[in-house]
Order: sequence, then structure tokens, then C-alpha cells
Amino acid sequence: MIKKATGFILLLTALLGFAFVVHTLLQHDLKIGSFENHVIINYCFNYILTIGFFITLLIFEKKKSNQLGFVFLAASTIKLILFLFILYPNIKEGAGLRSVEFTSFFVPYGISVVIEILYMLRILNSKDAQ
Repeated sequence: MIKKATGFILLLTALLGFAFVVHTLLQHDLKIGSFENHVIINYCFNYILTIGFFITLLIFEKKKSNQLGFVFLAASTIKLILFLFILYPNIKEGAGLRSVEFTSFFVPYGISVVIEILYMLRILNSKDAQ
């Protein structure tokens, strides 16, 4: 479990870190402001929740491996609900949800979900092979 978690965290850190640098450079080039529109908060929010939910999935892997897909869907739903209750009110106070703010949430969210899916597929495929 520790090996899977470590590999996941390293990959997530590298890809989200790279995406963050590219994202902020693009915002700077577009004269939006490198760290405007809650970019740091959104990347940290997705990073922390993704790691937490992945560790939860690893725990469920041992106990209820046949329900891992449902746990993953529940974790993704909870992540979106937390976004709506925690981060969205702060965004809404400004000019509403603009495309820049939408992007600053869904880029890290999308990367996180893709990495989670790939790791879950790897775990489920290794279970099938055994």
C-alpha cells in the first residue's frame, strides 16, 4: 500500500506541479495575472483531496475491492460538492464564475481524476491477474 501511495503521490505532484507552472505562465502571458483567480487554492485543494481520497481507495482495496468503482465515484462526487461549498462561494463573490476561474479549478481537477483513474485501473487489473 505504501509503495502504491508513494508512486501515486510522486506522479500527482510532478504532473500538477508542471500543470501549475504552465497554467500560471499562460495566465501571465495573457495578462490575467499569474496567481489570480484562485489558482493556488484550486491546485492545493485538488492535490490534498486527491491524495486523501486515493489513500481511502487503497484502504477500501483491501476490505471491499469489488466496490472500489463505487467508492471512486463517491469520492469524485464529494470532491465536487466540497468545491461547491468551500471554494465556489469565494469565487462567486467576485464577478461570478468566469471561464478563467472555471479553468483554474477544472485543469487540476481533470489531471487529478485522470491520474486516479489510471491508478485504479492498474490496481483493478493487478487484482484480476492474481
